[in-house]
Amino acid sequence: MLEQAAQISDITSCMALIGGQQSFAASKEVLNLINPSTAQVFAQVPRCSASDVGKAVLAAQQAYQAGTWGSYSPTQKIACFSRFATLLSENRQELIKLEINSTGASVTSIERQLDAIDCFIRTNTATSFNAQPSTSVLAAENWQNVTRSPRGVIGVMLGSHAALTAFYLLAVNAAAKGNSVVVKPSQSSGAALLYMGKLWQDSGFPAGQLNIVTGLNEEAGAALSHHPDLDYLVSIGSKAHIVPVATAAAKSGIPCKNLVNTKTTHVCMASTNIEVFVQAVMEDLKLRPFAQTGIRLLVEREIIERVEEVIRTKLRQCVVGPPKSNADFGALKSAAHLRSLKALIREANTNKLPIIAEGAVAPGSNSNGYFHPLVALGPLPYDNPLVNDNSFSQLITLVSLEDEAQACQIVKEHSKSGQWVFWSQDLQQALTLLRCSRSQQTSVNGSFHAKDALSCYQAWRPQLDQVMTKPVVIHMGFAQKSSLY
Repeated sequence: MLEQAAQISDITSCMALIGGQQSFAASKEVLNLINPSTAQVFAQVPRCSASDVGKAVLAAQQAYQAGTWGSYSPTQKIACFSRFATLLSENRQELIKLEINSTGASVTSIERQLDAIDCFIRTNTATSFNAQPSTSVLAAENWQNVTRSPRGVIGVMLGSHAALTAFYLLAVNAAAKGNSVVVKPSQSSGAALLYMGKLWQDSGFPAGQLNIVTGLNEEAGAALSHHPDLDYLVSIGSKAHIVPVATAAAKSGIPCKNLVNTKTTHVCMASTNIEVFVQAVMEDLKLRPFAQTGIRLLVEREIIERVEEVIRTKLRQCVVGPPKSNADFGALKSAAHLRSLKALIREANTNKLPIIAEGAVAPGSNSNGYFHPLVALGPLPYDNPLVNDNSFSQLITLVSLEDEAQACQIVKEHSKSGQWVFWSQDLQQALTLLRCSRSQQTSVNGSFHAKDALSCYQAWRPQLDQVMTKPVVIHMGFAQKSSLY
C-alpha cells in the first residue's frame, strides 16, 4: 500500500494543503487510493504523519489569531465564495472523475452532491455575513444578549461516504463562520477533497484558514484527534470510525461532536400509495449519496405482501456496474464493505431469513471490482441484528409493523439519529409519527434528495450553527459584532 512518491503517468498525484501551500508529506511517503470499480490504484495522496498534522494545526492557529478573514468586508467574503462556486463549476468534470474513481458511486450521485454544494453556496452566502444570530434572554439580574462567535481551530475527521457534501457542510461551513480548520479525510479517499482544497485556496481565502492532511487513521487521524491546540473536533462516519476519535478527544479534553452514519428509515402506513412509495425508495437509493449505508422499510402488516411484490419487481430491474455501463448503482466503497455485505447475506441464508429479491451486476463489469447486486431481506422483526446493522452495503431490510402504536414506539425509541421518512395519506397520522421523531432529518411522503438540498441544509443548519460556533453572553444587551465572524 505504501510507496515512495513518484511520477506515474496513469496515476494522479495529489498534495496536502497546509498553510495555503500544497505539499507532500515530510516523509515523502504516499498512500495508494483504489478505484472500487477496478480494484486498481488510480491516485496517490501524502501519508501525513504527526509532524505534518502539527504543521497544519499551527497554520490554522496562526490564521485564526491573525484575524484576516474577520478583516474582510461582507462583499469581499461573498466574492471569495462566488469565485469558489465558479471554480467548482469550471472543474466539475475533474472532481466527478476523482470522486467516482475514489468511491465507486454513480455519476448521478456525485453530480447531485456537487449540485447541492453549488446550491448551498449561491443560496446562503449572501445572507451569511451580515449579522450574527443573537437572542435576548431575561437573566436573574438584567437582560443579556446571547450571540455566537467562532470556536477557533476546528479539526474535522471525515468518513468515506458522501465526502464532498460532508466536506462542505462541516469544513467549509466552519471556515465561513470564522474558524480555521484542519481536515483529515478517510484514508481510502481524499483525492477530490485535495483538489477542492486547491480551488478553495485559489478563490482568495486566507492562507491557513483551511488545511487538508491525508494519511492513515492510526497516524494522521490519531495525531489530529488528540492535538492539544484544537478548540473543537467534529467527526462523521461509521461507529467504527468515530469511537477511536471520540475516545482520543475525550482523553485530551477536546470538545467533540460525533455524527454517526446510519441507515435511512422509511415508515409506511397502510393508507400509503404503494407504487409511489417503492418508486421513491428506489430513487432515494439511486440519487442520494448515502445509499451505501443501506435502507430500512418499516411497513404496516396490512400492506406488506403488496409492498414485497412491488419491491421484487423493481429490484430485479436494478443493475450494479461501473460508470461507463450507465448502471443504477456503482461499486461498494472497498473490499471490506464487499466482504461485510457477503457476510450479511451468508448469515441470512444460514438463519433461513427470507430474501425478497436481488438485482444484477452489469455484463462486462470488472471481475476484480467491488460489485454486489442490491439485495432486499424480510420481513424481519425490528430487533433482528440485520435490521439495525449500519454496514455500508446496498441492502434493503423490510420490517413488519403491527399498527400505528408500534410505529410510534419504534420511532420514539430509535429515531435519535439518521433520516426518517414517514408515509401516510392520513395527514393526522403522518403528523403523529413526525412528532414522535427525535431526528434532525425528517420528512413526510417523500425524502430529502440532493435536488432538495436547500431544505436538507435548512434542517441541519441549527445543529451546524451549534457545532461551528459557541455562545457568548453580553450583558445589558449591548452586542458587538465579532471581528472574526
